[in-house]
Amino acid sequence: MRPIRKPDIIRNRSLLKLIAVLESEGGVCQLSKVQEPLNLLKETVVDDLE
Repeated sequence: MRPIRKPDIIRNRSLLKLIAVLESEGGVCQLSKVQEPLNLLKETVVDDLE
C-alpha cells in the first residue's frame, strides 16, 4: 500500500464533507441505488484516512 500524501488526506476529508452534505440534504440520497454506492465510497475514504 502506498503512503498517503498530504494532498490525498485533504482530498479525502473534502470528499467526506461532500458526502455529509449529500446525506443531510436527503432526497435522491435516500434511494438505495444511490445510497449503497455512497456508503461504499464513504467506507473507502475512511479506510484511506486510517
